[in-house]
Amino acid sequence: MYLPQFLAILLVFQSFVCSNSHDPPISEASYKFLRLVLSIYTSESTWNLSWLQHGVIIRGDQRRPSSFDPAEYMQDDVILWDPLGVSSTLTLCCPNCLEHYGSYQPLKATRWKDGKTKCDEPRRLYGLTNNVLLVSRVYICGRRHQIIAHDPSILSQVKGTLPCPFVLFHRSGVSRELHRFIISHANAGLTISEIQCLWLQTMYDAYGSRREAYISECSKHLKSNPSFPEFEQKFQQPGEKIIASCIANNYFEKEHLYTLRMCQMTATKWLSCDHTFKVSANIGFWFNQRWVKLYDTLFIVLNEEGNVLSWKLCKGTKFSLIKNVLQLLKGRLDNQGQKPTIFFVDNCCSWRDKFMEIFPNMTVKLDPFHALQRVVKKIPKKKGCTEAVTQLRRKIMHSLKQILRDPSDRGEQRTMDTPSPEIILENIKAFMRQWGNTEIDSIPLLPAAAVKEIDNLKNHVIKGCLSGIPPSGGTNRNEAIHKSLNKSLKRSRIGLELALAFLGLFFYKWNEKDVQQAYQEQKEYKLYSASGNVQTRDK
Repeated sequence: MYLPQFLAILLVFQSFVCSNSHDPPISEASYKFLRLVLSIYTSESTWNLSWLQHGVIIRGDQRRPSSFDPAEYMQDDVILWDPLGVSSTLTLCCPNCLEHYGSYQPLKATRWKDGKTKCDEPRRLYGLTNNVLLVSRVYICGRRHQIIAHDPSILSQVKGTLPCPFVLFHRSGVSRELHRFIISHANAGLTISEIQCLWLQTMYDAYGSRREAYISECSKHLKSNPSFPEFEQKFQQPGEKIIASCIANNYFEKEHLYTLRMCQMTATKWLSCDHTFKVSANIGFWFNQRWVKLYDTLFIVLNEEGNVLSWKLCKGTKFSLIKNVLQLLKGRLDNQGQKPTIFFVDNCCSWRDKFMEIFPNMTVKLDPFHALQRVVKKIPKKKGCTEAVTQLRRKIMHSLKQILRDPSDRGEQRTMDTPSPEIILENIKAFMRQWGNTEIDSIPLLPAAAVKEIDNLKNHVIKGCLSGIPPSGGTNRNEAIHKSLNKSLKRSRIGLELALAFLGLFFYKWNEKDVQQAYQEQKEYKLYSASGNVQTRDK
């Protein structure tokens, strides 16, 4: 699966679904069908009625209307929900009595939420092919407390006993059928917009079937020029928010599994950590028409393979904010029997003693990527410059990368540990001799700000912060993960709940992709001899 495409499924932009306060009223034809369903369900044995069962979607088009009123072909579907009426062995207790009085009071069924009064309106849900009316039973205890059958406290009591045919959110809800549809397509890598289009097409196809049935019925009875309502979404607007809510809900139901999987990741050689700022800047909420940011940094810890071992959203970059993350990680590595030797950070000198308190047997090093980036950022990219200037700038960048390499390490990629402080200082002197006084049109290619950063770099070199770093060691993998995150979130505002789901799914997908890639690379090192025996060659 293409990772940035997968991540797009959790983004919530400006498209929105209608709020409950603006929902159109339930049609009279829908009420008529609802009452028909209830009258049959409560008065007849339904074991032989395949179209009318408890806890499944009872579709209006499965029982053809007898009139030529097109509204009857557009009626909402129905879900009946009465756990006590389904199981004779099931008992439910009143949550109010249990919470306030500490006593167990069994519940009994009373009326249905059938729309006969304003207080007993059925709850409207989003469905895959049609609107769905959730018609629940109302229960009552000996103390006259009333509670609806789809209340969370009731659903928690029947969990594992009865399959729940719906998923409810704060102000909306979806049928389980639609929920599975969304999750299945999200797992396949479809974006929110693509899922939205498929959902809309599915609804339109169902509308076409109902329209065709109406016209066919009219033709049988020689009704001329039958008219049928145009396709209108009305309440059923397949918006991005409802799709994202389904995906977030599915994530939090399985969050413990995602967390367990991340805790299985380990480190054998080194760790790297840093903060990213762009992603977290878009997490917050609206208050008085202003966007309030909750966080400004995302802290991530990776192992030598680029797997995410831990992460945390923070407000600021103080060490105290991430200390607990590092302590938990240290305990996890100890339990796994792993003892990595190097920790790469971008503020080594200011945090070294604090890191050593938690990881006393590890060496804290400055990340080579961040070390060189401090200089690179001070070398301006001059737009509209000549090809000669562009070529010189590329040569400067290439020479700058060589200052952390041993003179005998001449390959395209570094294959040796970074050299001693003395050798790195000599490399810096050679770099300055070559580029320190180079000018184009009396303008130095290496500005004073870049020279100052190089002088600051020398202090880290003298302290050994950049020596003894193995090939590929550092936070270069962190930068790859930042780039992928920024593509998806840097211009999007997202609430905290969806942000947590987004990041949890992102890191899970990222880790599994790396694990699969490592497995494929391992397979490539198997040699098959002529006799059919398998030999393994180390990398």
